Amino acid sequence: WASAAPVPVSGPLAGPGDGLNSLWVRVDPSLSPHSIANANSILGLGLGDAGVLGVSTLLVDSVDYADNPGLGGITPSVANIPFTPEAEDPRFAVRYSGYLNVTSDDTYVFSVLHDDGFQLSLGGELVSVFDGDTGPIVTLTAPLALSAGLYPISLLGWEQGGVFINELGWSKGSAGAFTVPDSSVLFSRAGVAPVPEPGTWVAMGSLAALMGGAWMRRRGQSA
Repeated sequence: WASAAPVPVSGPLAGPGDGLNSLWVRVDPSLSPHSIANANSILGLGLGDAGVLGVSTLLVDSVDYADNPGLGGITPSVANIPFTPEAEDPRFAVRYSGYLNVTSDDTYVFSVLHDDGFQLSLGGELVSVFDGDTGPIVTLTAPLALSAGLYPISLLGWEQGGVFINELGWSKGSAGAFTVPDSSVLFSRAGVAPVPEPGTWVAMGSLAALMGGAWMRRRGQSA
């Protein structure tokens, strides 16, 4: 899918992140989504708009959601959706967005376990799509050669009735096992500054002392 290599917005960040942003918009059956275009339209609605039954914004540790605990793929259990249970058969669209911290150059493959469709973008490039309704299936990206860095990531999904599942996985290298990326590598915003190493604090202190000494000398010369 990618017409060009995904591009990071910066070098990799140090330390863990805080997860991804997510926006969930639940609608009545008259607005049931069946495509990427439908899902995007629903996500542009708000409380008070016709057909909208609920809006939730969450900071999520990972994309590992379903409306039935038995639907887990890579992980043995999944988080429930932020609406009333499956018996009410909700219709909704969801978008997870933020940044993925890639710490080493390598080839990566992404997997999406999904019901219904989805759209996955990474580093400004569309890397995988399923534009329609479906039962639970796994869709893989082509292998992506990624350099170390912080990549914008967005995953769109929807539920038009019945079962829902969104699980994002990734694999490093040609024969790596798939895992679910979590807040160890997911950031809600790009401006999370890395924490300096202890040696960096020492260097910063030495620099501050040198600058302070120079400032005092200038004051002595001008007195």
